[in-house]
Formats: sequence, structure tokens, C-alpha cells
Amino acid sequence: MYWAPSVDLVYSVTYWNETDNVKTTNLQKMTYRPGAPYANPPTPLTYEYGKSDSAPIVSPSGDMIGFMSSRSGSSQFWVVAPSIPSSIQQVTTYPVDIDNVKWRRDNVSDFITFTARIYPDCTGRDPLGCTVAKDAALKARGPNTGFVYDSLYVRHWDKWVDGKVSHIFAQRIKVINTGNLLLVAPVGPAVDIMKGMNANSPVPPFGGAEQYDVCAAGILVAFTAETVDRTMAWSTGWKMYTVRLNAQQWDQPTTPRLISGFTNARTQNPAFSPAGTWLSFLAMDRPGDESDRLHLVLYNVNNRQLVVPDTSSFDRSIAGYAWAQDGNSIVIDTDSQGYHALFSASINAQTGAVTGITAVVDSGTNSGQQNVAGKGWFFLRHTMTEVTSIQWHNEFDNVSPVQISVTGQFENPDLMTKFNLSAPQWISYRSENRSIQAWFLRPYGWEITVSRKWPLAVLIHGGPEGAWNDGFSFRWNPQLWAARGYAVIAINPTGSTGFGQAFTDAVRGDWGGAPYRDIMNGVEYILSQNPWIDGERACACGGSYGGYMVNWINSQSNFFKCFVNHDGTFSVSGKYYSTDEIFFQEWEFYGPPFDPAVQNIWNKWNPANYAGSMNTPMLVIHGGLDYRVPITEGISTFTNLQRRGVPSRLLYFPLENHWVLNSNNAIMWNDEVLGWLDRRTTNTPPK
Repeated sequence: MYWAPSVDLVYSVTYWNETDNVKTTNLQKMTYRPGAPYANPPTPLTYEYGKSDSAPIVSPSGDMIGFMSSRSGSSQFWVVAPSIPSSIQQVTTYPVDIDNVKWRRDNVSDFITFTARIYPDCTGRDPLGCTVAKDAALKARGPNTGFVYDSLYVRHWDKWVDGKVSHIFAQRIKVINTGNLLLVAPVGPAVDIMKGMNANSPVPPFGGAEQYDVCAAGILVAFTAETVDRTMAWSTGWKMYTVRLNAQQWDQPTTPRLISGFTNARTQNPAFSPAGTWLSFLAMDRPGDESDRLHLVLYNVNNRQLVVPDTSSFDRSIAGYAWAQDGNSIVIDTDSQGYHALFSASINAQTGAVTGITAVVDSGTNSGQQNVAGKGWFFLRHTMTEVTSIQWHNEFDNVSPVQISVTGQFENPDLMTKFNLSAPQWISYRSENRSIQAWFLRPYGWEITVSRKWPLAVLIHGGPEGAWNDGFSFRWNPQLWAARGYAVIAINPTGSTGFGQAFTDAVRGDWGGAPYRDIMNGVEYILSQNPWIDGERACACGGSYGGYMVNWINSQSNFFKCFVNHDGTFSVSGKYYSTDEIFFQEWEFYGPPFDPAVQNIWNKWNPANYAGSMNTPMLVIHGGLDYRVPITEGISTFTNLQRRGVPSRLLYFPLENHWVLNSNNAIMWNDEVLGWLDRRTTNTPPK
């Protein structure tokens, strides 16, 4: 999504052709005048079947839209004049894929920055060409396909490490006005502004354009980087750097300057204020903890002084943020009480102090906020009953805010009417001395006057530092269980995010303790409040940490009729030696499993130590490319159940990672999961 002054709103939409199993992503443009009660219908700005046009950005002059496209067979930068859709043209033809483009102008000309994966020793004038030559030499080895590793990582998320790193490049471009058309072309070579750094920016596997920024004047680049060395697997210390571009000597940017040396904890997501006087970024305080509270830090570009505003009263971890165009506030998105809410933080433009943080959109799931100077904000929003749409909200400090769905009436306008939706209920209950929040959905067809008992599905989220929020997803959507005839409770137990850092921290060293009791107490509570639910036909379903919890519950209780375990851990110590990011488990269990001082914690919460007590039928699901919780964990769970004669089933996706992303596989996933529950609970789905 991008707001452009002369073209209003440009965004990308993805369509899936179920027959051909082909996805197409194109750009749409729409005219919306801020404050109006409606928007004009969108029109296609780009389209090519089976190709992806995405990530739109506006040119500095405001009369062209740049975007990433796969039209040429690789990921390259293209442009189009919104007033002339036929003007679409390819700008870059690099020999490697590029991504995360930003478009700026300095006192010489326009330029773009982008990211590309290269070999770190390609430090000459053409690092992209050098990388291609090294790839060709590797391919020429023929049947000799061995790789040698001298340090971790060996593999990460869903890929084996190949020795490349992601670097940021700067490229001069020229814009030629032919009278009827603007032509855009590169000028000179692309310059690696991270030359010689054996580091990644953005940081894989999830880092993107949010991990670097270029100031409006085109002088300074700030970026998040992770140094590639043997310690990266057990440390979380991403660093923040700045590089000054040289307008007159383009191929000679300054050496990257470290500005986050005040901490060994993680720092990330830089953003310049509109005037370029402040550089903001997010920081954690505790090295090794990837779920620590992310808070705001400001760096004065002029005097190079850091300011850490006092935001201790705001007990939330910032997920994303954006500056208002007047430079006097920042709008934050963060998990909060079962929602992903928006907050406005007032900033003193002279001192960098935060003078107040106020909730402005406190329901649903909201993100991607962008400001239109003096008018309001666009952002993305979805809920359990609404698919993603672009929303407009007038200035957040307005006493009578106006919020409308700009795209909801045009994109998927009747999609939700095709499903049997249940109204989600925000509930809370006491578990020991804790207040626990959960979402409760009644099954489709439920009527209080009907004397029927309904089965229960208990959904357990991953993390454990995660949350069930009021949002829509094509993965783990509670509505699918409710539509199938299940009462659904999705619990946010101890360790969940959005309820204060102390609540999140409390799961550390207690994986099978308080969270387990919170879940079981939640089931007891929901049964006591809803006598129409059949407690003898309850099944628990969880993924990642939720899969671990399913194994744990199966070893501790015979209450449930069945389980679904997606990519869950069977042996916490066994997984440690085969996963990628071992810092996660070292933090959660206070150290590595070979440390005698903490072996009691590892042993206490290890489901494998109680394998002989797992007696409830289970559907086990695992992806072959899951290197976070490797496939051996799923196979171990299945082997234990099979060997001991416990009814069990294994669903294996060879080409999926920790998540099921292929559309047809997602359909199969839901068919298998709901079919398993139906058979185990003798459920008859509603007509």
C-alpha cells in the first residue's frame, strides 16, 4: 500500500486461480479524498497473469509508481505512470534478484536503493556479476555437490545456508521526460554500501524494507544488520548502522558507523523523521531474549546523540511504527489485550521526548499505517469476521474520529457472506492468581433452545510468546472449526504477548507449568459457563509451541478425546541440537541442555520423558522444510504413538516449512484436521 499525492492510493491484490493453481498479484489504483464517506472504485494499474507486481512506492516527484515485478523471470524494479497504465517499463536488469526498493532524490538526481544477496568476498566494482560467476562455478562442479561448514548456521528457517549475505545497494537513475512519457533508466553501476561487511541486511528470514531507511534528502542510510559468525545462532544482537552517501563521489559512501553500541541486545527497524533531524529505531534491553519488549530510541542526526525516551508506562512491545508528516508524533502498532492495536505517541521534535501515548484504534488487527499530512492515516485492518481492507482514519487526535473501510466495498465485498461466521466473544477468567483472556466462538447452528450437545475445539497458539488476536487468517482460522460445528476457545495463557512484559516473561523456565494450567482451567471455565458443550468430546489443536503443548497435555492428562499436533516439539533437548536459532531455547530454559546447572529445567518440561503416558489419539502434521522444529520431532511423536498402539495419523508436506503456505496444501490441511476431529468426536457437521 502506498499513498501518492497525484494518484491517491495504490495497493497490491493477489488472486488465486484454483483450477490452474496459479497466483497473480497486480496493482490497483483508487481515488479517495480524505474525509469523504466513500471511495471511487479501483482500477487495475498493472496486470499479467501468473506474475507478481507488488510493493508499490511513489517517485520523489509524485508522478510515477515504482514496484517489484517477476515479469522478466526474476525480481526486478519496474515503473508505471498512473495516468498511463500502458507506460509500464522495466528499470533494472540485474543478473540477480533484487528486493526492498526505496526511491529518493538528492541534489544531483534521483536514485534507488535495494537489497540483493551476494557473496561477501565479492568486493570489487561488480559484486552482482561476481556473485553470478561464483554461482556458475559452483554449478560447474557437476556431481560434486558437497558443502563444508565451519560454523553455524548450517540451515535457517527453510533453507540451507549457501554462503551469501543480503546487502544494500544504491543506484543512480535518470528520469527523462519525452513529452508524452517519462523514461527511467539506471546510470552507472550499483554501489554496495555494506562493502566488506560479512553481515545481513535485512536479516533473514523475515526482514524486509522496514529494516533500513533513507532520509528524505537522500544523504543518510540507516540499516539493521546481523553479523555472520559462529555466535549468531546463540545471540540476538542485531546492530544499527548509518552510512552517508556521497552525492559527488557516488561510488565512495562512508564506512558504516555503528550507532547501537550502547547495547548487546537486539535493535531494528530504523525510520527517519520527515525533516531528517531524528532517526528512530526499536531496541530491546536483554541480550539473548528475542521476545523482550521493543521500545523506541531516537538518534539526533545532527549531533549524533542518542535519546531513549521514557516509555516505561507503555507496557507493550512495538511491532511497527510510522512518523506523522509533521514530525510531532509516531503511530505504533502492537499486540494489546487480544487485539493488535494502534497507539499514537506524541514526540517533542526538539528533545526527542515522548510526551504521551494514547490508544487510537483498540480493536481488530491493524498495521501498515501511513500518514497523509494534515489529513489522516491509512492502515490495514482485519478481524475474525472481516478480511483485510485498507482503512482511513482522520487525524488521531481528533475528538470525533472518522474511520471508514476504503477498499472493503470493492475487494472481496461478499467473501464473508459465503461462510457460516460466528461472532467472537472476548472473555476472561481466573487461573490461580492470574487473569487469562481468551476468544470464544459458538458453533454454527447453535441455538440455546436446541437440546443438543456440541463438541469443543481448544486452540493453542505458538510462541509461546504469541497471541490469539481478533484477526483473519487463512491459517488456523477459528471460524473454520466453528463452521464445522465446534465450540471454540482460543486461549492466551501465560507467556502470551499483549498483556504486559511480566506476563510474557513468566513462561520462561515454566513451559509445561502455568500455561498448561491456564489452558486446563480455561476449558473447565468454558464448560461450566456453557452446559450445552459436551466436555467428553473435546479436542486440543496446536502448532509450534502449541504442538509442544499438545504433546505435553497428552503426557499429563487423559481429559481430551483427541489432539492435532502441527510442527510440535517431542524432545526439547533433541530439538536443541537440530534447530537453527538455539538462542531461543537457551533463553527459555536458562541455558543449553549440556549445562548441569539447568538440566533439571530441561528434563522437567520435556514431553519425551513422559512418552509412555501419551495415550490419546493424535493427528501429527509436519513440513519437510521446517528447520525451526525439524521433521524428526514430528516423526518421533508419531513413532511413539504407533509403537505403543495409540491411534495416530501423520500428515507430511515435503515442500512446506513451519507454515503451510501452498493454497492446495492449506485446503488439504483443513480437510485432514477437521475430518480427524469429526471422526474422533462423532461430530456431524452442520448442513
